Amino acid sequence: MEINEITASVSKALTALEHMQRTTALNIQNAGNDLAVSRSFDISEILSAVNSAESAKSATDVMNIVESRTVTTNQTVQLDQEVVTSSQVSGRYTTLIESYNRHLALYQLALGKGK
Repeated sequence: MEINEITASVSKALTALEHMQRTTALNIQNAGNDLAVSRSFDISEILSAVNSAESAKSATDVMNIVESRTVTTNQTVQLDQEVVTSSQVSGRYTTLIESYNRHLALYQLALGKGK
C-alpha cells in the first residue's frame, strides 16, 4: 500500500471519528431532556464502510456514509453510556494518529531521513 492510499484511508477514518464524536457530544448535550432522541452508531461498521468505499473520495463523501449509518432511536439519552462512547471514540482517534505517525516514521527511515 502506498503512502497516498494510507493517508487517504486515515483521513477518511478521522473524518468518520470526528462525526461520531460530534454525535456523542450532541447526545451528551441533550441528556436529561425527555424529548431528545438518542443517536447511535457502530464504530467498526462505519470505519469498515468508509475504508472499503471506493466512491468516498472526499470528506463530504465520508460524511454521507457516516450519516447514512447513524441511527436515531426513541430511547432517552443515558449520560454514562455516552461518556463511555466518547472515550471509546477518543481512544480510537488517538490510536489511529499514533499508528499513522509510526508508519510515517518508518517511511522516513526507509528514505534515509530518519536519525
